[in-house]
Amino acid sequence: MRFSADRAQLTPEQLRTLDTLRLIGRPEESDRGCGGDGLGCNVAITSDNGALARYGHGSFCDDSMPMLASAPVDALLEQIGCKFALESVEPLSPSVGCFHGMHAGNSDAIQQRLSLPEANRSYHVELDYCSNGSFALELFDTDSSLPLAVGSPISDHGARGTCAALDVEVGAATIAELVITPTSNEGIGSDFALTFR
Repeated sequence: MRFSADRAQLTPEQLRTLDTLRLIGRPEESDRGCGGDGLGCNVAITSDNGALARYGHGSFCDDSMPMLASAPVDALLEQIGCKFALESVEPLSPSVGCFHGMHAGNSDAIQQRLSLPEANRSYHVELDYCSNGSFALELFDTDSSLPLAVGSPISDHGARGTCAALDVEVGAATIAELVITPTSNEGIGSDFALTFR
């Protein structure tokens, strides 16, 4: 899971939580709790003048980074609502800053429900941090076997390695089913991100 946003894109509640972030220093290796299966993250904050500061959290194990206290970071992760790769979230809501974690464990299609709460509004779905041609995208209304939209491969991958995308507009609010199908060996067993806004 990744999240990236400017302060102007954050809610007042998220901004208040961001203001509670506090350093706890660089813990000794024995105190860091570095586990292969723990929750940890890298937090990067860019100031108005472009200076970048990086921090660790939880079981993120890099002793060159100062560590942030867990409670405020955990609260912020809860508020932003981005999906972790092996987590089940039904349905996903549109989000400006979320890069929802996805994992293609095998050649089976991944199904993810998406909430499209507004009529006559354009929605954008893309797969990031993946190889071109590794996945096919289709979006279905729950009442039809015909797709609402079919994704296209992206020739210019950009900084995020976007490999497929689709745009859709619906006439009424609905819950749609996104079907992501691995189409090459590069897709099978890979982690990637789903952006839905």
